[in-house]
Amino acid sequence: MGEDAFWTLIEEFRTAEPDPGTDGLTAALTARLAAEPVPLIVQFAEQLVWVLYRFQRKLIIG
Repeated sequence: MGEDAFWTLIEEFRTAEPDPGTDGLTAALTARLAAEPVPLIVQFAEQLVWVLYRFQRKLIIG
């Protein structure tokens, strides 16, 4: 899963209302990914790790 597909999947489940705890997004993504083949789930997880790594680096380095 490339970065574009990752963000498209995230956007698919975003709500119009604020979701401060992201509980709704998390539940929707979990349900969707649970129905997918394991390799796609792994690819999503790898992409999530990469996004979080870049975000953390940006916070630390500025």
